[in-house]
Amino acid sequence: MLGFSHRSYATLSRLSDGAPFPTDPGKLERASHLLGIHAALKTLYPENPEMVSGWMTFRNSAFGDNSPLDVVKDKGTVGLLMIRLYLEHRLHN
Repeated sequence: MLGFSHRSYATLSRLSDGAPFPTDPGKLERASHLLGIHAALKTLYPENPEMVSGWMTFRNSAFGDNSPLDVVKDKGTVGLLMIRLYLEHRLHN
């Protein structure tokens, strides 16, 4: 979802060890959307950490009975934006 190749385990390992995040605009945009999605889920489900961690994999009628993860796989960054906007709408309505 961040735009790293499936073989980028070394990069992900360095990031988890505190290495700076790449300054690639596409990766920064995806990271921003993922952080926004996570923050929205924590706000919507403050007492349910399982929902926060699993929501992306649950089928949702708002996405044609697909999971949000399926939307991201199919639409990439646009899918991340769709999911983030959906959650932001739920937060404010």
